[in-house]
Formats: sequence, C-alpha cells, structure tokens
Amino acid sequence: MARRRNENAATIRERLTAASARLREVDSPHLADAVDEVLAPGAWGLIRKAEQVENPEKAGDPNLPISMPNFLRDEIKELAAAAGANLTADVVEGLNAYVAGTFTPVDLPRATRGNATGTANLNVRIPRALREQVEAKDDDGPSPALVGRDWLMRKYKVGPYAPKPTWPVQ
Repeated sequence: MARRRNENAATIRERLTAASARLREVDSPHLADAVDEVLAPGAWGLIRKAEQVENPEKAGDPNLPISMPNFLRDEIKELAAAAGANLTADVVEGLNAYVAGTFTPVDLPRATRGNATGTANLNVRIPRALREQVEAKDDDGPSPALVGRDWLMRKYKVGPYAPKPTWPVQ
C-alpha cells in the first residue's frame, strides 16, 4: 500500500505499532519482532544505508551543498539559466579539471565579522565516484564544495572574478 500524502511519521509509527501487536495476536512473533526492529530509534536510517550499499545505482548521486553568499548563488543561477547551462554539469566539469590537475581552486578568505551577507547552499548532485576522487587527491586539499564554488565563480565571472569584485567583503 502506498503511503498517504498527509500521513506523518507519528501516524506511520502508530500503524506499525498496531501491526506488531496484531502479528503477536495471530501467533507471528517473528514478524512482530521485525516490525519492532524497524520502530527502534535509528533503524530506518540503517535500512536506507544498507539499501544504498546493496544497490548503489538506486541510491542516486549524493547532494553536494556549496555554501556561498545569497547574492552570489542567485547571480550564478541567473547567469547559468541565461546561458542555458546546467549547474551540475558545470560543477562536474570543475571537479574533473581539479582531478586532472588542470584547475587549482583558491580558498578565499571569509568576510570580516559583521560584514557578511546571508549565506545559502547551491545544491547539485555529483557522482559518488567523482566526489571520492576529489577527496582522495590530496588529504589536505580542498573539499569538493570549495572546488565547485571556485569553478562556478570563475566560469560565470562573479565574486572575486568579476570585473569589479563583489566578494569577499573585507
């Protein structure tokens, strides 16, 4: 049976608890125990992790949150949309360039305290294997998010790469 759209976690828990009790009534304690195991704290997360290990193709590409000031994220999105570009493909291109050694990102200094604008994440889904290659390249190297952020800012000429740099604010 498909999950009902308006059903929340508490309702699902109530239904599973009732199912466990009913299974015990009909002399199926082994099935009731299985339901109880799913109800244990953290059990659902373990099931999801096991599914990802067993079926990595079904797990999909993991999210890569790239933190940056709101105005830069919005500007990059607008420029990419105007160019008909795909931000995920752009970030993959940058990560591949980093792995190949043709791109070295710069870790920019943070804005001084009190000058920062709000920050937001630009979320893209990156192939797990590529992310692992970036992380394995250098133990003290930049994170995949830093590589992606610097690549996007350079590609779209925003922030410190703009004709009149707009970030970081000193």
